[in-house]
Amino acid sequence: MALFKILKGESSRIDTGTTKFNEGYAYFTPDDAGFYIDASVGGSQKRIRINRREVVSAQTPVRSDEGDTWLQEVE
Repeated sequence: MALFKILKGESSRIDTGTTKFNEGYAYFTPDDAGFYIDASVGGSQKRIRINRREVVSAQTPVRSDEGDTWLQEVE
């Protein structure tokens, strides 16, 4: 079992120019509810947001699975 600590800070500091890349680190930005993981993908270092950005308003309701192309019904 792996145990890790999630770093927390403002979303304005999430770019890798401000917060350096660290393979396997996780970051939470409470001001926009972002959750990120640093990973090497295809030889490139990437900070990947793993949760969707969701905008919900009374005028434009959004389903929780809308836009998630990986969610498919199994027949």
